[in-house]
Amino acid sequence: MCWVFLSVFFSALIGCSFTPRGYANQIASQKEWQSIKFSSGDFVLHGFHGDFSSKENTLVVYIGGDGHAWKNRWTPSTDPTPWNPVALRLAVQTPEPKVLFLGRPCQFTTHETRTGCHPKYWTSHRYSQEVIDALDEALDQAKVLARTEKIILAGYSGGGVLVALLSAQRDDVTHFVTIAANLDLDAWVKEQGISPLSGSLNPADFAVKLKDIPQTHLVGEKDFIVSPAILQSYLLKLHKPLITQWVVIPNYDHQCCWVDSWQELYVKYLMIQTPKQIHHPSLVSDQK
Repeated sequence: MCWVFLSVFFSALIGCSFTPRGYANQIASQKEWQSIKFSSGDFVLHGFHGDFSSKENTLVVYIGGDGHAWKNRWTPSTDPTPWNPVALRLAVQTPEPKVLFLGRPCQFTTHETRTGCHPKYWTSHRYSQEVIDALDEALDQAKVLARTEKIILAGYSGGGVLVALLSAQRDDVTHFVTIAANLDLDAWVKEQGISPLSGSLNPADFAVKLKDIPQTHLVGEKDFIVSPAILQSYLLKLHKPLITQWVVIPNYDHQCCWVDSWQELYVKYLMIQTPKQIHHPSLVSDQK
């Protein structure tokens, strides 16, 4: 009976005081990161960044997943802000001088900044050209503020789709990184048994542009939301990429345990910005 009371009490407490945007602010403030906004196309994009005072010429930018896109299988949510901002939690642990977490359109917004927000931008058009262009413009603004010329992009889940698409159209990305990313949308929707994302772009269709860009892909062996087979499908379409590294990590799934071990993973796989050359895509496992 006591446990029931406590459960009801904490549920009420969270309902009154906790919001996804408030949680993100808390994560950022604990690391003394600053909030930032970018007016970009029809959207206002929210983000958080660390210290930009370093003379380092490269900005590391994280982009998060699809967030709270659906209330249920048939009804889009009214606010796609993620309850668990995994990419932000990864970003604040990154051991680089200049790091930015860039929110996706309509995530982390306030009433005043919720412009251009139609549910299609977190459902069917979540990876559309409009979304890519908005992020692209924000990256240009961020480079000016950070006084950098080069970018490393890192994306978690659907954010990995976006960093791949951004890398395909920019000329300043020196390396892009994906974590648990659905990089071949056609293969992914088929595997998940969901409707095709009619208004979205598929990174696998940009293989010719992406194959010569240094890239690292991490995926969990037990991820049933984005299985290792989706990464394999993407890699096979690159046709002997020049510089690519990928790792299937045993016992990890879509959420576990990226945040808990990110500093270790970053040092092990990402501190070297030019990954090893692999000519024949085939999935490998990190044997710990």
